[in-house]
Amino acid sequence: MTRALSSERVPPACVLAEFLGTLLFQFFGGACSSTAVSNGPIRVCSLLGLLIVSSGLTVAALGNGVCLAVLVYSTAGISGGHLNPAVSLGFWVNGRLGKMRFMLYVAAQLLGAIAGAVMLRICLPPTFLGHPFVTQGYDVFSSFASLDHQC
Repeated sequence: MTRALSSERVPPACVLAEFLGTLLFQFFGGACSSTAVSNGPIRVCSLLGLLIVSSGLTVAALGNGVCLAVLVYSTAGISGGHLNPAVSLGFWVNGRLGKMRFMLYVAAQLLGAIAGAVMLRICLPPTFLGHPFVTQGYDVFSSFASLDHQC
């Protein structure tokens, strides 16, 4: 079933789902990633009552994965759960997404990501902004070296 691109009607709920899904992923995914550089329990956003605990790369990765899975599952029935311009591009290239819907989805995703990043920037305390969203990781070899110096 092929329709003319000019007659393609995109429900606003689809565009809104892509916007909100991407916004929430950027906000909560970024919050999960920021825990890898924190030094202890810190109240991140008093308005939302979020509590982020220093936990390292494992929780940052798992938090992003679970967040993405929940948001894709939540928006899949409304918009297809793309939440990423690359996914929308793949659907468009394969002919499973019309040109107008593709352009609206990408615009909603980019605006949602920007809005989520701005919200996260506002909610993060200044101590998190020295190295924003850069995970420090854990170096096993340096920890062994520090054990040798303590003996």
